[in-house]
Amino acid sequence: MVYFIRQGEFIKIGFTESPLKRLSQLQTANPTNLEVLLIIDGERDLEAKYHELFKDHAHRGEWFFDCPHIQEHISINMQYDLRPFYGLAASSIDPSKQKLKGLRIERNMSLKQLGDLMDVSKQSAKEAEDREQDGSITLKTMERYANALGYELHYEFSKKCKYIKREGESCTLNNNCTYPRCKTLRV
Repeated sequence: MVYFIRQGEFIKIGFTESPLKRLSQLQTANPTNLEVLLIIDGERDLEAKYHELFKDHAHRGEWFFDCPHIQEHISINMQYDLRPFYGLAASSIDPSKQKLKGLRIERNMSLKQLGDLMDVSKQSAKEAEDREQDGSITLKTMERYANALGYELHYEFSKKCKYIKREGESCTLNNNCTYPRCKTLRV
């Protein structure tokens, strides 16, 4: 994972396999509170690209001056932010559309590690996550992904209450419906 952490007027851009452990290490060595701005999936080569990209703003080592150029980059990449998976930000990830990514991140697994398990490139693993999010993933790919993470894929159809006529409506029997999966609230 590649992280962006702010301390005062500086931002540290680094790589770690374990963001929470790394944050704890950095916080122990700092007298002021650190703010995690962004965590994105990536390896050391991505970290090196960021260091090169922001070299004009370098302070020392992996520390850079906080500037509009870095802030703009952080804003653009917020859609890939993994802080919610580590309890570091309000969740911006829709679990109904990003189950695969959630399972991978829960296991502290990079796209490269997953790709190796699936015998595909990290780009192919990323594309599977993207296809799940936009709804175009195949069941075969989901099953392959799940198996690589140690899961089985279960696909099922569940009958809705016959008294619900249109999507979003409540059951016309209100609280008297006996259908076990009826979405009507019972008192």
